[in-house]
Amino acid sequence: TKQNFMLRTTGDLVALCGVSRDDPNAAAAIHFCHGYYVGIDHFAELTGRPFRNVLYCPPEGLKLTRDEVLGMLVGWHRRNPQFAAEAPVEGVYRWASATWPCKK
Repeated sequence: TKQNFMLRTTGDLVALCGVSRDDPNAAAAIHFCHGYYVGIDHFAELTGRPFRNVLYCPPEGLKLTRDEVLGMLVGWHRRNPQFAAEAPVEGVYRWASATWPCKK
């Protein structure tokens, strides 16, 4: 819905990123989703990726497209809806931590 574009929760992010292609807001939702993800990634890059290898540990040389990453994020959160009320950035890092946990 148009309310999802306020991006208050992870649930909003999942709704935008997982929008059906036949939804009238599909183009705007997908672009918004990609823009949000790129923004998080750029901020992480500028700050030295402080959470990589601390909160999540992706394998070296991992090559995924943005669509693949966002599809994984949406799928994980749809299977774990208990986190839908969290802030969107927390949802991204929660998914990354569950997908690529660091060895203790």
